[in-house]
Amino acid sequence: MPIAMIQIGQFDVQNDHKPKRTTSVTDSIHLPQVGSPDPELNTSPIAEETDEEYDVVKQEVPGEPICYFNSQTFQDGQHVCSGHIHLRCNYGVWVTEGSCDPDNP
Repeated sequence: MPIAMIQIGQFDVQNDHKPKRTTSVTDSIHLPQVGSPDPELNTSPIAEETDEEYDVVKQEVPGEPICYFNSQTFQDGQHVCSGHIHLRCNYGVWVTEGSCDPDNP
């Protein structure tokens, strides 16, 4: 399965020795690349949390602790990339989290 990279922050030490979150190009994570949704396979709904339809979509899903993408099972809280879109499983609904494109995070 291809891997997509996105950038995340790294920790830097402040004067009081507490970690401070900063961004760095060298700090990245790898997410599974699941491709585009196939209409013939089981895929959980995809929504944006800020979208007005999000609450309606959440009510239509039984709140399972898993999401499906092209009939593959993913645990609640797991992140994937569908093309350039970063998705997070939120109790049966895929929530858009931003971009998986390392050149356009």
